[in-house]
Amino acid sequence: MIKVNYKPGPINLYNIGNIQEIKRKKTCEKHLATNKGINLIGFCENKKCKVCGQKVIQNIYDFKLDLTKINGKMKCPICKESCDVNNIGFFNCYYHIYGTQFNSKTDTMEPFNEEIPHFENAAINNGFVIIKDKKIKVNKTPKNKFVCFNESGDKILYIKFIIQVKKFKD
Repeated sequence: MIKVNYKPGPINLYNIGNIQEIKRKKTCEKHLATNKGINLIGFCENKKCKVCGQKVIQNIYDFKLDLTKINGKMKCPICKESCDVNNIGFFNCYYHIYGTQFNSKTDTMEPFNEEIPHFENAAINNGFVIIKDKKIKVNKTPKNKFVCFNESGDKILYIKFIIQVKKFKD
């Protein structure tokens, strides 16, 4: 469980429909270690930390995370200080994201996707979960590849941003 004391609020992130795959290294420095499920990516800004200014990754062990409830914040795995989430990565899991985004062209809030109840236990068949005769597409990371959003283009303002994961079995 991630422990935070942040006020809820909107967050800016890259387009969730534009992903990139990164081959995962078997060994790496502690501040870049990934794990199954959700991995928050940011940059440590604590001048006293040995990885200040460098990319850091915080593993989240929950099956569901509301990024807007923690105001898009994470903790540096070295100094434990707060930093902004710049991107989100996934490893060896199925993942599903839903929420509400702000459309600056129409000045409106637009919901996207919908919650999948008990996603961590859901049966997934050919990339879909079926709920009451409705097929909901879910994303799957390639085995042993780290997937994150492509860090190009404009960021989108998300008013609500909730991630659900189902980790691969060993």
